[in-house]
Amino acid sequence: MKIEQIRQVLSIYQSGSINKAAQNLFLSQPYISNSLKSLERELQQKIFIRSYNGIQLTEFGKIFIQNAQGLLKYADQIEYAAKDFSAAQIPLSFSVSVSYLLFAQVVFRDLMERYENSAVNFRYNQTSVSEILMDVYDRSVELGLISIPTIDKRKWLAKMEIDDIIYEPIYSSKPAAMFSVHHQVE
Repeated sequence: MKIEQIRQVLSIYQSGSINKAAQNLFLSQPYISNSLKSLERELQQKIFIRSYNGIQLTEFGKIFIQNAQGLLKYADQIEYAAKDFSAAQIPLSFSVSVSYLLFAQVVFRDLMERYENSAVNFRYNQTSVSEILMDVYDRSVELGLISIPTIDKRKWLAKMEIDDIIYEPIYSSKPAAMFSVHHQVE
């Protein structure tokens, strides 16, 4: 006996017809009929008496319906509990450790605003490059964003290689000096 079959029998009982039950469940009438016959064979009891005037519960059918309603109530409670439990066990989170990067603050704030009504826990940690590497290495964050001064680049890249951390540049530019055309340069 399957929960699906119990739901089908209850639908037949509530609608008063195999055809109507099939329509309500978006299944074909032959499918519902075969499912009912299979269940009755398994239980070795008739649930409904079928006639040209419709269906009628047998004495066993009355007992079946009474118990099926309670059983489905508990089955639904188990399904809801499983969904709630799954949702509670796997909270979504996104955390990032960042050295001072103004664009990162803006992007992260926009991301938090976009998902403010969701169940995502955001964490933004602005810290030193060495702390960011540690956060990425021990997987306490999903993403680390750093800006490495050219003078220290070899040292940090060597450390990342040793720790098996993937370094993927997202932007590079050379520093430039700017001055107004009104200033004289000697």
